Amino acid sequence: MLHYPPARVSRRAVLGAALALPAAVAGAACGGDPQPQAPSSPRHVRVLTGAGFQPWEAYLYLVQARGWWADAGLEVEVLPGQGTGRNLALLIEGQAELAALDPAAAFIEWERGTTEFVLACQLHSNLLASVMAAESTGIRRLADLEGRRVAVLPGGTNTQLFPGLARVAGLDADAVELVPLELPFFPHMAAGTVDASLEFIPSRYVVERAVGEPVVVLPYADDMPELPGLALGITRETANEQPDMVRAFSEVAIRAIQQSVEQPEEAAQAMADAHEDVDPEVVAAGLRDLEPYIRPDELGTLDEVRCSQTVALLHTLGLLGDNPQVSSNLGEILATDLA
Repeated sequence: MLHYPPARVSRRAVLGAALALPAAVAGAACGGDPQPQAPSSPRHVRVLTGAGFQPWEAYLYLVQARGWWADAGLEVEVLPGQGTGRNLALLIEGQAELAALDPAAAFIEWERGTTEFVLACQLHSNLLASVMAAESTGIRRLADLEGRRVAVLPGGTNTQLFPGLARVAGLDADAVELVPLELPFFPHMAAGTVDASLEFIPSRYVVERAVGEPVVVLPYADDMPELPGLALGITRETANEQPDMVRAFSEVAIRAIQQSVEQPEEAAQAMADAHEDVDPEVVAAGLRDLEPYIRPDELGTLDEVRCSQTVALLHTLGLLGDNPQVSSNLGEILATDLA
């Protein structure tokens, strides 16, 4: 249905390191700005989802059903994303104007040399990444993954952050066999070729259907609550040349995300109307799982302090190298005037 070292770290020390990082200018939340006036003809823009078509992305279709894109002067084409790493490459190649990106994974990519992007709008309050395993596997905690096979998406957010999660949780990451696969993962789980998979939390219900039993969900956010959820990414060129388009999209997106968790059945049906192989019951269940990760006061303009804490955590976990430059350039990466 969906197209898709083990030492424990002191959290106090990690967060304390963030105080030395530079500050960016804070802005108002997306939802508080006046709605942009629509131009005479709609502007066609392409947006990449996070990875395939996941339940949380039903908001994109709710907007279409309610006519909000047209009201904002936009004609939006929704394209299946392939994880933060590949989404960034597609953005820079000009294959889309907007993309869902995980801030932590994007910071890692920036440190690796992909610097032609900015983050424009916070879409979720917390990271949606999780480890999922069928109850029959006996996996109940992260330490139980040692000696197991885990399906991962190369370049995806969950994959990039897994070594850091392992270190925070005291898990020996070297004892886990990460199996690179294309989405969806659940057929491999159902066949028993992998013991667990790295999934977004709203995928729980469809995974349970596929494996035929309840699944255990181990959210990354339980061990790394500092990490923010998905954000809207754009190229620097788009930020400079189409700021009004980005603001219009961001405002509508935030309003629609909140409406989707408040009225999951309507949003799910809108997505099902656009994709004949989508089960609205599955999508609605995913949106209900998403609700705790949608806190209106944390959406919109990216929180500079929280992003600083994220960079500090990534640095402490060894995911940014010895002397990360992303910390001193954070103000340039966060486009706080576009939300």
